[in-house]
Amino acid sequence: MSRRGLYDSRGRRLHRPRSWAALGALLMALVTTLVAVQGYQSIPDEPRFEVAIVVEGTPEWNISGSSGLRV
Repeated sequence: MSRRGLYDSRGRRLHRPRSWAALGALLMALVTTLVAVQGYQSIPDEPRFEVAIVVEGTPEWNISGSSGLRV
């Protein structure tokens, strides 16, 4: 930028407006990162409980795709 562009028509020096939004964004990024790391560390390597899925009866709808219909 040229030296002329740094001053307004009255000869006052131009200043970049300052905003606190950047500081807030950095703070929120830090908090998000900390929460993500804490959540990731809380997941165990081995599950504590065994889960078994038991299906009783026959469902009304055939969702397996083996009904013989061709699309």
